Amino acid sequence: MSLIDYIVLTVAVYFIMIAVQVVAAWRTQSLSTLAGPRDDISDKGVFIGRCRRANHNMVEGMLLFFPLAFVALHTNPTGTLAVTGAALFVFARIVYAFMYWFGVPWLRTLTWAVSLLGLILIFLQVLPV
Repeated sequence: MSLIDYIVLTVAVYFIMIAVQVVAAWRTQSLSTLAGPRDDISDKGVFIGRCRRANHNMVEGMLLFFPLAFVALHTNPTGTLAVTGAALFVFARIVYAFMYWFGVPWLRTLTWAVSLLGLILIFLQVLPV
């Protein structure tokens, strides 16, 4: 896969994570409540809270991933380090979402660290020498 493929896959993963949160919320709240302003809604259930926190963490990761990936794409689109780093980031984030949703603490932390390693690899690719 190319760096562009991993950029698109990252967006797809996040879209699926949002969909999981929506379905989980829909199972505990009425559609009319979810369609409203949500001022008085709190997370009903552990799973919805985990989904929300996993999604928030994914946004934080993407804030680092996308600029690094785009710089790598611009400077060296076939750079092995950047492509490997992007693959690590994306696939670790997929596993991370499941680990977060189902409350697996140490594996969740390990997969987060693998995704961070992926970001570091991309950073090393774009680092000016």
